[in-house]
Amino acid sequence: MKFMHCDLKKVLSSRNVTLSLACIKSMVYQIASGVKALHDAWFVHRDLSSGNVLCDINTGTLSLTDFGLARQIGQPPPGCFSQSKRSFGGNMTFNVVTLWYRAPELLFESSYYSPAVDIWSVGTLMAEMLPRGERSRPSTVKRRAPLFQVPSELDLLKAIVELLGTPSEQTWPEASSLPSFHEFAYLPEPDNWPREMFGDACKESEKLDEFLKSMLMLNPSARPSSADLLEHDYFTSGHPSMASKEELAKGLRPAVDG
Repeated sequence: MKFMHCDLKKVLSSRNVTLSLACIKSMVYQIASGVKALHDAWFVHRDLSSGNVLCDINTGTLSLTDFGLARQIGQPPPGCFSQSKRSFGGNMTFNVVTLWYRAPELLFESSYYSPAVDIWSVGTLMAEMLPRGERSRPSTVKRRAPLFQVPSELDLLKAIVELLGTPSEQTWPEASSLPSFHEFAYLPEPDNWPREMFGDACKESEKLDEFLKSMLMLNPSARPSSADLLEHDYFTSGHPSMASKEELAKGLRPAVDG
């Protein structure tokens, strides 16, 4: 693997880095492309986080890394893999993925899950990149930060439910069968997510709200596949256009150069 200058965590934590919405679109596209390559090969990463995305500040290239928790998943075509591969999502550990990027089905202790756990992680990564609030309401403007910056699994579940509401039989029919599901009181699904948190970004980047919301659906079956992500209107027709790698490299460089 070629030398990469830093990870995405360093980029996002640097006060010297200001990312345009066009650059964010390019970064998310590259991450989603890497996820699609994994899923096409019948692997699920299971640990996508800002520390596991590497950045080349000279070329504007992002690459996934740390495949220690990656597993083969699904039923590949005959001859693609040996016949010993596990069936789709069955009997897998739920204690995977760095906490802040962990999907709700894992928190509810499901051992039967799909590549949708990676899609949730991409959604949390995108949310971490975005500027928060609206300039017209200065009190709402905040620095970018992890969407769910919490110390424990219980705190993460509470934060997810407070932001997105409690799963119901209508929104996630299988949720009631998960081991820890009944421990949470009902909260309605919010009407203004994600526009309330990312007001200016949602106004200035077409389809951003729909795209982000689709990845952070509580029901994993409702999340798009990695292939569907890359074909979303957010990438194909939404304004602003995706930044070139040269433009992205300029945006990333201050994370290292200071």
